[in-house]
Amino acid sequence: MTARPLGIVCVLWLIGCGSASSSAFEDHDGGGSTDTNVGGDTAIDPDAGFDTTSDGDGTTSADTGSPVPDTRPPPIDAPPGCPTGSTHVPTKCPELCTGGCKGDECIIDCSGINACNGVALDCPADMRCTIACTGISACNSARINCGAFGACAVSCTSPSSCVGLDMRCADGASCSLACSGVSACTSSRLKCGKGACNASCTGVGSAVTVDCADSCGCKKC
Repeated sequence: MTARPLGIVCVLWLIGCGSASSSAFEDHDGGGSTDTNVGGDTAIDPDAGFDTTSDGDGTTSADTGSPVPDTRPPPIDAPPGCPTGSTHVPTKCPELCTGGCKGDECIIDCSGINACNGVALDCPADMRCTIACTGISACNSARINCGAFGACAVSCTSPSSCVGLDMRCADGASCSLACSGVSACTSSRLKCGKGACNASCTGVGSAVTVDCADSCGCKKC
C-alpha cells in the first residue's frame, strides 16, 4: 500500500468538513441567492395580516379581516329647497365626540350599557353630528340637541336602547332618528326643525312620537 503524504490528507479532511459546515448554515433557494439563518429565528413582517388603510381624512383604520358593523343611520332623503346646513372641519376634535371626528362629522359613541342614559348631549353648532346608541339602554331618557347648522342623526340599534329619548332638531339642517333594535324607541320623541326630519322604526315594538312643526319634509314611523 502506498502511503499518502500527510499534507494531502489534511487538505482533503478540511474540504470535507467545510462542505458539511456550509450545509448547516446556508439555505440555497435555487435562484442563485443564499439566505443565512444562524440562530434559527424567523423574520417577522410587522404588517403581515394587518392591513392599514387611509380613510381619506388623514386618519387610518385597521382591517383585520373581521367586518365592522355600520351603526350610522341611513342618509336623509331631503326634498329640494330644504336647508343643507353649513359645517367645517374643527382644528381640534371636541371632547364631546367620544367616537372621534371624521372631517366635519362629530361621532358620539354610546356603545356601552347605560352609556349615555339620562345624559344631555349638545351637538357642535357647525359640525355634522352622529350619535350611535348601540348598547342596551344606552340612550334611555337622554336629551339630544342637534347643532344649529349641522345635520344630526341618531341610531338606536340595541334592544331598549333609546327608551324615552328626547331629540330636538335645529332649523338649519336635517335630522333623523333610526330605531332598529327591539323596542328601541319606546316612548321616544322627535321634535323637528325647519329642515328635513325623518323617523324610522324597523325594530319590533319601536314607536316614535314625531312633531313635524315647520319641517320642509317630515317622515314619521
